[in-house]
Amino acid sequence: RVAFVGPKPDHVLMMRREDGFFAQGRRRGLQVERFVESPSDGWALPLKPPLTTDSVQALINKLIEATPRITALFAASDSVAAMCYRALAVRGLRVGEDISVISGNNDTALIQSLYPDLTTFDIHARKLGQLAVSQLASRLSSKTALPDIELTLEPTLVEGESVASIDT
Repeated sequence: RVAFVGPKPDHVLMMRREDGFFAQGRRRGLQVERFVESPSDGWALPLKPPLTTDSVQALINKLIEATPRITALFAASDSVAAMCYRALAVRGLRVGEDISVISGNNDTALIQSLYPDLTTFDIHARKLGQLAVSQLASRLSSKTALPDIELTLEPTLVEGESVASIDT
C-alpha cells in the first residue's frame, strides 16, 4: 500500500502532484491512501508554509496507524520528505528499511543531509527557469505577436537508498 503525504492542501503544485500520483497509482492497480492536512475553518490569507513538523508528524502518525500497513509514501516535495524523515524517526521507523520514501524537486541543498539518500524526481528547475526567461525575452523583443507554445521538460528519477526492497 502506498500513500501521498501533503501538509498543504491549498498548494497548487502539491495538489497537481497528488492528482498525478493517484491517477498513476490507480492505473497500476495500487491502493493509494491520502494523508493531507485539511483546513478546518477555511484558509487564512496570506497562506503560510508549515513552520514546524507538527502537522507532518500528525499525518505520519495517522499513516503509521493505518491498516493494512502503508509500505511506501510519496511526499509532495523534498521539503515535506525531510519532515517525513524526522517524523518517521520519532516513531522508530527506518526510511529505506521499514518504509519507502520518494518525493520530487531534487532540491540538493535541502536533501543532501538526509540519510539514507532520498529518491526524488529532478524537475530540472534551473532549466525550466532558463526556458521561461528565454520565452519572455522573445516575446518582449518581438514586434509581432508570437504564437502560443507549450514547452515540457521530463523529470528524471534520482535514485537514493530511501526505497525499501520488499519481499513478496
